[in-house]
Amino acid sequence: MDRRGHVAITPDRPVALDGQRNVRISKKVGTPLTATALALQSRDGDKALDEAILVSCDLVGNSRGDSGTGAAEGEARLSDFDLTKLSLCATHSIPRRHPGSRYTLPTAS
Repeated sequence: MDRRGHVAITPDRPVALDGQRNVRISKKVGTPLTATALALQSRDGDKALDEAILVSCDLVGNSRGDSGTGAAEGEARLSDFDLTKLSLCATHSIPRRHPGSRYTLPTAS
């Protein structure tokens, strides 16, 4: 048995963009961001045998600080769920480069 769902996590205001050497502040939404969850449960008839939850977020990465907040909320909302079976991951993807990009790639010497 599985259940899945997703939620928009795109900030509603300008934010500092992670994953760069220099600070860059967003000016517009280039790509909407989502978090997607998949809950899995193995069963034998009406009896639940095991379960797990996988959560992927459109982020550059996640840190202990990020997941700590989620774990605390998860603990409160899922009091009967074993949080060692909760997996969080970041699914950062790089947009396609367009000709005339403002980034100059180094050339081999």
